[in-house]
Amino acid sequence: MQINSINSNQSFGMALKISNRAEGVLAARIKSNADINSLNSLIVSQRNNRFTIEIGEEEGKLHAFILDGLKPKTYLTENFIEKNFKTPIAFIKRCCKAADKLNGDTYALVINHKLKNIFNQTKII
Repeated sequence: MQINSINSNQSFGMALKISNRAEGVLAARIKSNADINSLNSLIVSQRNNRFTIEIGEEEGKLHAFILDGLKPKTYLTENFIEKNFKTPIAFIKRCCKAADKLNGDTYALVINHKLKNIFNQTKII
């Protein structure tokens, strides 16, 4: 199986980026078409997320920063089970879930703030 080369810091949509070093880890550890399809689904799912996931590699282990613009919000590292018994897709999926949660929490704060303003104007609160 062959995985095509990915340019440094190439953006996979709007919210998922990968470094050259992490690219090497993915190329070595992704073994099936199902993994490639799963990765593609994760990429597509993050296109509308306001948070950016930047995946890197250090000492053979994947890590990710979840950023709001340029401001880091969360840092995740690949755990022992993900690294040794699963494909890297498990780690990327966990990163996407964390970004989705941050996105949902941020959206909820905006909605709650708007609701509070509406309730203040109607004297309910």
